[in-house]
Amino acid sequence: VNTVLLYSQATEGAESSHIAYNVNDPLKPSAPVLLNDLDGRKQYRAFGNGSGFVVHDLGFTEAFYYEKISGKPRKTILSKPKNAGLAAKSLDYRDGKYYLLFSSDNTNDKTGESEVVVYSDGKGVSIKIGERYGQMVVCDSNTVCLLSDRKMDYYELVDSSAKRMGTILGSLFLLPRQTGVIVGRSSDV
Repeated sequence: VNTVLLYSQATEGAESSHIAYNVNDPLKPSAPVLLNDLDGRKQYRAFGNGSGFVVHDLGFTEAFYYEKISGKPRKTILSKPKNAGLAAKSLDYRDGKYYLLFSSDNTNDKTGESEVVVYSDGKGVSIKIGERYGQMVVCDSNTVCLLSDRKMDYYELVDSSAKRMGTILGSLFLLPRQTGVIVGRSSDV
């Protein structure tokens, strides 16, 4: 899996520049590369994906896929969920598709609500899930692992519906990997 470090640099009176470093084993960064396609007024987050990497703004309105650090990215404009009251929580990328998790912030609502929006070929399909989640990782092709504060549910996404495939209980964490995900909890992995 590719690891990328994204750095924002601002000079007085000018917009920020976004610079990327490709970090290879054994943790040696490449020469800096200026990412000219990114808006200097926005902040971004980056994560490795295969031999490339994904960059998205913190407002979850746009995402860029770079096949190579020095290459031209593919830009995707991310739309909002059907339920405008949901907040963006997490973004992942697998097999040419973006998966974006939106969830309710209202902790007074015991179950909450979430939507996963899957973007492919410039179109988004919204899938409603009737619980509140805070993190999402694509576990496998068309399968997402959704994490709440006490459990992880994994769903198969088919057309515009979600089928719960299983649940793991406990205080959990998710570590995405190239071919799946590692699920851990305080007692075991």
